[in-house]
Amino acid sequence: MTMKRSTNLPLSEFRVGLIVGGSFLVGAMVIIAYGKISGIFSRQVDMTALFRNVQGLTQGAPVRLMGIDSGYVSGVEFVRFQGKRYVKVSMRLSRERFRELSAGTSAEIHTQGLMGVKYVELSPGRSSDGPLNASLPIMGKESNSLGAVMKSGKDVVRNMKDLSRSLTELANSAKSG
Repeated sequence: MTMKRSTNLPLSEFRVGLIVGGSFLVGAMVIIAYGKISGIFSRQVDMTALFRNVQGLTQGAPVRLMGIDSGYVSGVEFVRFQGKRYVKVSMRLSRERFRELSAGTSAEIHTQGLMGVKYVELSPGRSSDGPLNASLPIMGKESNSLGAVMKSGKDVVRNMKDLSRSLTELANSAKSG
């Protein structure tokens, strides 16, 4: 005796495939987005910093306080402040980390790793400076760029060549004299 095969089997297989595929898609989206939404349920503070050059910093870049991830860059735009042109970096920090900042806080853009990922590093001022006012911008400090490091490296090489030439001349004069 043979059993009749259901004609609805392809439809049920399609439904199972759709559910499994959809589950994988949702799981992948959660994993990708987790880094951006991990702080969504914690209270956050919006603040800004002004820089002359952001060196390629983009929205979504990490913001660190003394090396600890504390927020992210929520926007980058040109602004005029006190008659000068700056790049305004808007940041969102967790309220707990913001409480660690004082009025003397400084901001600097750093590069991480060989891929050159940019991030904002916040350094708190002295606690005697009083609390930081989130509505006032922090003036960003210029960091040592790769160009400045390369220039100083060229200067070192040039000085080494001059020293080598002087030592060679000294050795030659000692031989002949």
